[in-house]
Amino acid sequence: MTDMWPGSATNQTRRALFSLGTPANISLTKNVDLREGLRRILFGDTGNPPEGHYVVIRRMVNVCPCVEEEVGQAYRKPDPKCSVCKGEGYTYTDSLNTAWRAPIMAYSQNMGTMEYGNPGIAKNMGFAFYFQHDVNINEKDKIFETNLSTEGALPTFPLTPANFLEKYRIIQIINYRADNGRLEFKQVIVDREEW
Repeated sequence: MTDMWPGSATNQTRRALFSLGTPANISLTKNVDLREGLRRILFGDTGNPPEGHYVVIRRMVNVCPCVEEEVGQAYRKPDPKCSVCKGEGYTYTDSLNTAWRAPIMAYSQNMGTMEYGNPGIAKNMGFAFYFQHDVNINEKDKIFETNLSTEGALPTFPLTPANFLEKYRIIQIINYRADNGRLEFKQVIVDREEW
């Protein structure tokens, strides 16, 4: 743990984002391993509880027959009562993943850029999910938060059936890479979706 405001009287502490250890085992020639840093955040390590939680990624596979193209018309809206896609418009598969959700500044859908406001002016907060580098996700997919994670701990298997708490549509996926192009982690910017 490190003092949030060194020299202050707040006595509030937070864990270091990427702890490199004691000065004796810090190598100045080695880059910080962001994959390992995110792994520690998601799953915890000695003295630090995991901050990740289980989410379900709904991977959209094929266009559902309920929205197939008709002669001379564009795709129709999905049928919310469709037994195949359940209103998603695609056939899908669900997979359980571990992610860390963090609030971000309001997202502007114009030109896919982040919108930074003036100091002191409140804007609706958006969210970003952070996933490990090897998670397969694309912008057609959906993310569901579940009730499977408990405060400060990830449950062990076998899991009980999950209840979906929130549904998010993906706005943008940003792949963060290191100096030599190695993919370190993925930031997935989302917007809450009614369901």
